[in-house]
Amino acid sequence: MVLAGKEVKSVAIRTDASFRIGSGHFMRCRTLAEELQRHGAEVEFICHRHSGNLIDMLRGTFPVRELPPPMNTQTAPDEDFVAWLGVSQEKDAADTIAALQGWRPDWLIVDHYSLDKTWEMALRPHIERIMVIDDLANRPHDCDLFLDQNLHPSVNIYNLGLAPPYCKLFLGCNYLIFRPEFREARSKQSRHSNSDVKRILVSFGGADLANTTIKVIQMLKKLTITCVVDVVVGTLHPHKKLIKKECSALNNFNFHEQTNKMAELMSKADLAISAGGFTSYELAFLGVPALLLPATQSQSLFTAELEECGAAISFDFMEDFPDALLQNKLGVLLSSQFSREKMTNAGYKLFDGQGIERVCEALLYFSE
Repeated sequence: MVLAGKEVKSVAIRTDASFRIGSGHFMRCRTLAEELQRHGAEVEFICHRHSGNLIDMLRGTFPVRELPPPMNTQTAPDEDFVAWLGVSQEKDAADTIAALQGWRPDWLIVDHYSLDKTWEMALRPHIERIMVIDDLANRPHDCDLFLDQNLHPSVNIYNLGLAPPYCKLFLGCNYLIFRPEFREARSKQSRHSNSDVKRILVSFGGADLANTTIKVIQMLKKLTITCVVDVVVGTLHPHKKLIKKECSALNNFNFHEQTNKMAELMSKADLAISAGGFTSYELAFLGVPALLLPATQSQSLFTAELEECGAAISFDFMEDFPDALLQNKLGVLLSSQFSREKMTNAGYKLFDGQGIERVCEALLYFSE
C-alpha cells in the first residue's frame, strides 16, 4: 500500500517504558513512528524517564520531549495501572501540555494503560485529533480513532461507553503492528516442521520481573535438552547478568540481549517458550509453535485466545512456576511433529501482516 501525495502530518506519541510497564507499548509505538516517518510525517515522543526507560533508543531518530521525573513506580502492584504512571493523570496532562510548548500536532497517539478520558479531555484543546491504542477495554476514552489489536476485541466499545460515537474503531488482528523485519521474514519464509526439534527460543519480554527466564533454563537443564536454545532478554531485565552466566556454562545455550535479530531467531526456532505479550503474536505470525506463560492476568486473556485458535499452548496466570505441567506440555510438542505443524498452520492463518499499512493510511488519510 503506497501512501504518497498527501501533506505531511505531525504526530506526537505519548507512551512509556519501565521495569514495571515493560517495553511492549514503547516498541509498538516506535515501529508505528518509523513507518509514519517513512511516509513523511514529523513524529516526536513524549515520555517519562522512568527507571528502566528506553528513551535513549530513540536518540538520533526521533525528538523526545521528556516529562518531569515521576515518583518510584516499581513497588506498584502488577496490574495497578494508574500507579504505574507515577503521578496523577491531571499532573501528567499538565506536564504534557507544557512539554508541547505550543506545538499543535495533527495527531496525538496515546498507548498507555495508565491514561484514559480524563487525560485525553485535558489535551483536546492542544491537539487536532487523538488516537488511542488500548487492548484492555476497561476504561473510557475521548478519541477520534480507537485501535484494539486483540484477536477477539470487544465489539461493544460504543455501547460500553469506552469511546465516543464519532470515533472510528480499528478492531482485531487485521491491525496488528508488526515490525518490518517480521514482515520481511514472513514473506521469505516457507516453514516446514523438522521431525526433531533442533532449536528452542526462550523469551519473556523486556522486563520479566518474575525472572521466569531463569526458571525455564533450569527446567530445560533438568530435562537435559540437547538442542540449541536461544535465550533472549531485554535491556530492562533485572537479572540479565545471572542469565548470561547460566547460559555461558551450557554449551548449547546462546544468550542474546536486546537483539535486533529477533525475527531471525524466531524463523530458526522449531519451538518457543515465551510470555504473553506482543512476542506471542510475533511467534504466531512466523508460525512458531509456542508454550505461553502469561506474566499478568490480562496477558492470560490474550494467550488463551491464541490457544483457542490453535496457534499456541497457553498456561493460566499463576504465582508459582508450573514446572511439572510445563514439562508435560513441552514433552508432547517435542515428540509430536504433527502437533507442531498444526500450530504453525494455525498461526499463519491469523495475520496477513498488513496492519501497520492500514493504521498509517487511517492517520495520513483521515477524514471526518
